[in-house]
Amino acid sequence: MTQIPLPNWMITSIDQRFNELAKIASLLDEVKSMRQSQAEIEVRLKQELAPQFYQLVLDWEDAMNYRSTIEREWLYIAGFKDGLRFFKQLHDFMSANADKATEPK
Repeated sequence: MTQIPLPNWMITSIDQRFNELAKIASLLDEVKSMRQSQAEIEVRLKQELAPQFYQLVLDWEDAMNYRSTIEREWLYIAGFKDGLRFFKQLHDFMSANADKATEPK
């Protein structure tokens, strides 16, 4: 199947929607409790680790978060494209059936 690149305006809209959904997700009770747990662990790490090791953990966390963000954005856009392809296939199918229904017998 040929991949058609999305126009820039659509990518911008998808990014904006992704960011809106991420903000909403951050307000979920389960996410809030995980954020609290993460903050407590962060305090403990800062107290227990030497500064250079603590910085190493922060660098690792940044790399993990960045990778995770790229993966989630890719999945979101892939899901959007899948939805568009599904809609097109359904539209083509319905149009073909509508044409058959109007053909003289």
